[in-house]
Amino acid sequence: MNKTQLSFLIIMFVALFFLSSLAFCSDDKTIYTSHGKYEDYYHIKFTLTPDNTLLELNGYDKYGASKYEFSNGLFEIFIPKDKFLIPAPNCREYIILRMPMTMDDVSQKEKFIAEKKYLFDRIKKMKEINSGKIDVVIELNPYIMVKSKEPLSIELTECNVFFRDAGGRYIDYVGQLQDKEIISGNAKKP
Repeated sequence: MNKTQLSFLIIMFVALFFLSSLAFCSDDKTIYTSHGKYEDYYHIKFTLTPDNTLLELNGYDKYGASKYEFSNGLFEIFIPKDKFLIPAPNCREYIILRMPMTMDDVSQKEKFIAEKKYLFDRIKKMKEINSGKIDVVIELNPYIMVKSKEPLSIELTECNVFFRDAGGRYIDYVGQLQDKEIISGNAKKP
């Protein structure tokens, strides 16, 4: 192999490495749509990092000092508005990202709450060690305004978004719901 061929192989390897790292980056700016029974639901993939995630916010005490209620799976974190993918013109500085609660009548309540707590513990650990990233799925409804359908353009009307949730369970994928019990609404206790 001569120097030209070796140089070409090195350049190709570097280019391939760079392109593959871009492919695995979760800076996906796609707004995904799933069609519900009564309306469309819009959600995004978002990567939480120590730089774009706050566990507490000075002066914000809606739920008291803790803001984490694991008897029902509810918790919230904060994302600086300028680091969020969707425009939020009515928000001053932060987007509140909430995990919805799991109601008592859900058949797998304990399992679903444990899954939510596991996600929160990962987020908390990421912040404590100031390293890492966690990909999550965020539901943009209901506080949105669809500015156009083609191309799809959405704006937040409030400062609240939610971890994607259905039937009391955090949904960690985009697109149509897959779980037949959740889709049919039969995920409740008999």
